[in-house]
Parts: sequence; structure tokens; C-alpha cells
Amino acid sequence: MKALIVYESMFGNTRQIAEAIRDGLSPAASVTLTDVAEAPRAVPDDIDLLVVGGPTHAFSMSRHGTREDAVRRGAASTDLAGGIREWLHELGAGSRPHF
Repeated sequence: MKALIVYESMFGNTRQIAEAIRDGLSPAASVTLTDVAEAPRAVPDDIDLLVVGGPTHAFSMSRHGTREDAVRRGAASTDLAGGIREWLHELGAGSRPHF
């Protein structure tokens, strides 16, 4: 089985959870772990399992404005323009992934 884990993390907490999921799947699966800023723009055809995780900001997925606020509160400055919300939107409605 091939798995892809895509995460967004401003303070490192979501990254730690993504790493724990990766560790739990290995060695039963070949796992690729990637920050959303480096994630592929389409889910590769050979991926059997897609795990997506991100922080909650203001009771929802992060947005540009909430990511800016997180940086003001001490989060590492990352690619503020794109997060899980934008990545999922860019995937569009194709034949994959199936939810």
C-alpha cells in the first residue's frame, strides 16, 4: 500500500500528529509525508491512502488571514498564501480522490 500524508502546521502540532500517523502506517505501507507547501498538485494514481490534516483556526480550516494572525502570535513564517483549504480546492473535482 502507498500512502500520502499532506499536512499544514503553523506551530508544529499538526506536523507531530502527521509524523505519528506515518510511524503507525510504517512498515505496512510506503508512506510519503509532505508539508502542504510541497505537496503534489494532483494525487498520484498509485496512492491507495490519502491523509490530509491541518490546524483549526477560528473553528475552521486556516485561511490566509488566520495564518497571518498565527505568525503574529509566534508561528513560523511559512507559505502564508496556501494551506490545506487552498490545496484541496486546487485538486478540484476529478476521479480521485474518493471520499
